[in-house]
Amino acid sequence: SYKSGEVREELQNAHNAIRILGGKAESPVSVTLPASDVTRALIPIRKIRPTPKAYPRKAGSAKKQPL
Repeated sequence: SYKSGEVREELQNAHNAIRILGGKAESPVSVTLPASDVTRALIPIRKIRPTPKAYPRKAGSAKKQPL
């Protein structure tokens, strides 16, 4: 996942969803874009088990019932 800014809080909030979907977040990697001082974060997410059959969900259901 490619992110800007501080990612620790967002990663913490997404932990449950990543786990439910069969993933495991690895340590974020900070990257400075070439010819600038802009930094981004790459968050590797390792697939450790199959995604449950209930996913992906129907359109709109994620907004009504977030993981």
